[in-house]
Amino acid sequence: MRRYLQVSCSIFHPFLALFLLLVAGCTPHAPYRVPDPVIQTNSVNLASDPEHRDQVASHNVERHPEFTLGFVEFDDQGDFWSRTQVNTLQQVILDEAHRGDSQGVLMVVFIHGWKHNAAVCDENVACFREVLQSLYNLERLRAAESASPARRIVGVYAGWRGLSVTPFGLKELSFWTRKNTAHRVGGGQVLELLTSLEELRDRINATGDGNSKLISIGHSFGAAVTYSAVSNLFLERLTRSNVQAVDDGDRDVLANGFGDLVILVNPAFEASLYSGIHELSLARDDWSPRQPAALFVISSETDTATGKAFPIGRHLSTLFQRTRSPEQKAALTTSLGNYVPYRTHNAQKIPVETARGEHSRLLPDVIELTQGQARGAGDCQCSYIDTQILSDRDIQRYAERLTDYRLATDKRLGERQQYGGVEMRRVNEAIPPYLPFLVVGATDDIVTQHNGIYNQLFIDFMRAFLLEMDTRSESAVSP
Repeated sequence: MRRYLQVSCSIFHPFLALFLLLVAGCTPHAPYRVPDPVIQTNSVNLASDPEHRDQVASHNVERHPEFTLGFVEFDDQGDFWSRTQVNTLQQVILDEAHRGDSQGVLMVVFIHGWKHNAAVCDENVACFREVLQSLYNLERLRAAESASPARRIVGVYAGWRGLSVTPFGLKELSFWTRKNTAHRVGGGQVLELLTSLEELRDRINATGDGNSKLISIGHSFGAAVTYSAVSNLFLERLTRSNVQAVDDGDRDVLANGFGDLVILVNPAFEASLYSGIHELSLARDDWSPRQPAALFVISSETDTATGKAFPIGRHLSTLFQRTRSPEQKAALTTSLGNYVPYRTHNAQKIPVETARGEHSRLLPDVIELTQGQARGAGDCQCSYIDTQILSDRDIQRYAERLTDYRLATDKRLGERQQYGGVEMRRVNEAIPPYLPFLVVGATDDIVTQHNGIYNQLFIDFMRAFLLEMDTRSESAVSP
């Protein structure tokens, strides 16, 4: 008996140690950004003043000189941690839109992915601030070109428990459990948040000049959250536009997406979830030149997380699921960005020798940090990029040359188009020009592996693409 107890204990101790390690390494299932509403801050104080940083940490709206950043957080079941966060954010957006020096608002929602949360110095939070600063410069450029007031920039950071455990090793093993959580969160009240922002945009536009925009961005499992929330809206709106186009015999019938654009970067969900949208979008072969992009999916060719780890996990989790063909099985086990049959475009950097001088840089404000320059999350700064606020003189100088940054070749979307130093090409002639649902494969220098979205080339690419879609949207509503 004593020998049995000794053997049992020797087996039990490692399991007990593992259990205690798991418990100790779990992150709290709690919000970061309540109960305080709005605080004035800036990047300098966040980086240099730990006491100020601690104050900012509990506020769900940060007012920066260049932009406003609001936080809405969700628990593991997809419920709001606090409706006060949503109510405060909505009022702040209305205040920003009705400022005398504003021409509406540009709302940008970011839903983060694996290993991140809404903590004040989370790397994604710090880098999102830099992206919002770059959009502030872009909006000033657009306003200078059109000689009109700029829109106010409002960022919305949707936080969930993407980081569930902290010990190295266990953190990596959380990939598949966090995937399930991401889809559960996306099936919760995220849709309520997004649709309330879309309704707010419509209300602001109805009482103003109609220029406010809503862009939603999801990365990795954040893309799974985003897609889970809005995919049925895409299907419903795309079906209606297709039926109307057939009934009216009119190719100029436009497909409404969600908001003004949804961007998914390195999405960590299976391609089979996209099959309905893929088929419906290709059911029309002659889209209107005024049709803006509704969904833009971009994935790195070197993303090992979705390219290698993802299919291994999916093969295990779908072991007993029935499929009717090898193609259906492949779509069930391959991430959307890596499923070649659904790809519409390829993107690559324009070689320096073929880029026409300085025009490949939309704005000279985003600076990539080398390892020696890199900052860290400890001082609330992004480790990858630093965005400089440009002078009015620099903005005007680049605004005068803005036409050089717009479409460089064929006007049909995806033939051979250049956006901020990146060329996008259709994968084959069967892909219709002006297709509103795009799945793009990108080279490593545009999106580096799984997390490398904070670089000068990708930001220039996205800003140039947004400029073109903004122009397309304006032409769609003009008489």
